[in-house]
Amino acid sequence: MTGTEARLVKELRRKSEEVKINVYPSIPVLVEELRRKS
Repeated sequence: MTGTEARLVKELRRKSEEVKINVYPSIPVLVEELRRKS
């Protein structure tokens, strides 16, 4: 694996962590919304 590939993998990992952090708090809110609608 070249240095460039290693850097890309690190970037992707960091991004996926950020996405998890951004998305997770909204999940309970979405569940509440769905419960209210049904």
